[in-house]
Amino acid sequence: IHDMYLRITVDAKMTITDSAAAMEYTPWRICPSIAPTFRQLTGLTIKPGFTKKVGDLFGGTLGCTHMNSLIGP
Repeated sequence: IHDMYLRITVDAKMTITDSAAAMEYTPWRICPSIAPTFRQLTGLTIKPGFTKKVGDLFGGTLGCTHMNSLIGP
């Protein structure tokens, strides 16, 4: 069971001007420590290549599979 959120704010050009992630409940105590990493979304533009950039930034042990799944939608 997870209780997490990812909030992004975008401007008219689809540039992420702010981002925040939080994990209120996770199965492992270490999980919430990765949340600040998702601030790296700030400054990215949602355009072709965005998904690859997200994978480069947060793939494998650099991110969280469950949090990554919130970015696409």
